[in-house]
Amino acid sequence: MKEFLENSGKVINKLTRDQSFNNQQLINLRKSAEQRVAFLENVLISKGYHEDVMEIREKFALEELNNKMMVREEKLLILPKFEHLVLAAQQEINPEPNFSGIYPWAESYKTLDQRFKDTIDLNQTEHLICIGSAMVGFAIDMVFRGGPEKVSGISGMIQGFFDNKLSEETVKELEKQAKVTFDQSVNSQKFVERAGHKIKGLSPNLHHITGVGHDPSPAGIITGVKDVMKNTATFMDSGEIRTIDMEGFFKDGNKRVAKKLVEAFNLVVKHQLSDINGTRGLPAPFTFVIGYLENFGDYGQLIFGIVEKMYLEGYDFRYHLSTYPAALITDILVRVCWAIKLINESEGKLTIKKVVPMVNLNTIEGSKLGRMLFYTHLEAVALNTGFIAVTFKCTAGKSLLKFNYGEWVMLARYGITQSRWLITKKSKLRDKFREGKFEEAMKDFEETYKDLFGGYIIKVEEEG
Repeated sequence: MKEFLENSGKVINKLTRDQSFNNQQLINLRKSAEQRVAFLENVLISKGYHEDVMEIREKFALEELNNKMMVREEKLLILPKFEHLVLAAQQEINPEPNFSGIYPWAESYKTLDQRFKDTIDLNQTEHLICIGSAMVGFAIDMVFRGGPEKVSGISGMIQGFFDNKLSEETVKELEKQAKVTFDQSVNSQKFVERAGHKIKGLSPNLHHITGVGHDPSPAGIITGVKDVMKNTATFMDSGEIRTIDMEGFFKDGNKRVAKKLVEAFNLVVKHQLSDINGTRGLPAPFTFVIGYLENFGDYGQLIFGIVEKMYLEGYDFRYHLSTYPAALITDILVRVCWAIKLINESEGKLTIKKVVPMVNLNTIEGSKLGRMLFYTHLEAVALNTGFIAVTFKCTAGKSLLKFNYGEWVMLARYGITQSRWLITKKSKLRDKFREGKFEEAMKDFEETYKDLFGGYIIKVEEEG
């Protein structure tokens, strides 16, 4: 039995050196052999061969240690000297950084940039979302907006809101409280003498377009506040901004002037509220800016004339508000379809809560959404403009009243956002994309290195 125990120990040590087995097979064989040896050792010890068993243990423990050292010495990797590596690298130099020459699984800058472009470009599904959303928004605007008479549709609902909030009694009270210096509506002899000539377009029907302080935009309100504080009146006159001193012009001039900024602001806002729900309401925001087109000859004068005609036919601030619901629905539709697409493609990894933060333009997904919104509103504007152009003649110009101001505002908004993205954000996002791919390549390299050389003793070649 003692000889059998010695032979068993030799078998176990032989298994340590044998390379024909894979690791799991070797572990299983050793475990089975060691269990049998342990059983025999217990039998020998019970028969009084304790000292012999300990002698055999020491003998084969030392042999097993030598076997492991032999295996380790067999896994020796000799590296070339650094100088030799430098010479080899110089022979392989390429002016275009190409990481595939170092790690076959890495990519060159050119390849990475192409992959980045493919990632941020819209695919066919995303283009279809843009086109479909634009068409739905266009259809909603055509069907539900209503006319400039504001008796039905969305425009009728908005008119109802203003009628409820600004009744005739409320408007009369505001008119008494909020008289301003720029509320001149006719070219009277006294006013013409002060101005030096007649202000073009100044009339009871158009003075809200001519007087810049009546424009319901930040620029209009700021101009109105300046007029009230300085006792002046600012008008758009034949393509130019003209400011006229109104000192002593009105009998109640003291009530039209405010020395403090807050008082002047309140006066202007209240005056605009008193005009917003009148027969001739306030114009759409920044309408006065179109007056600059009169400097561009007959064509510019024609455009400004069309704008004045649209205003007289009812395209005022109230009607312009009715163009926004369709634009907002279009915007929301794109975002919802984009979120559903991301969730479906993630195969359950993404939820609504995780998708919402991706709107950030610093992410690839967010940048794609920004471009989708820009393209969608561009297509919606194209549909609206095309409809006006095609139907202009047969409607005797009435189709101009279908001009969708809200879509142009959304297009301008996303146009500015996309310009900023192209100028500043895109390069940062591309660098982040490259860094991510390089980190992936380095992790792959480290794992491959461990798999190939993890058990090797690495030495540098010696001279000679």
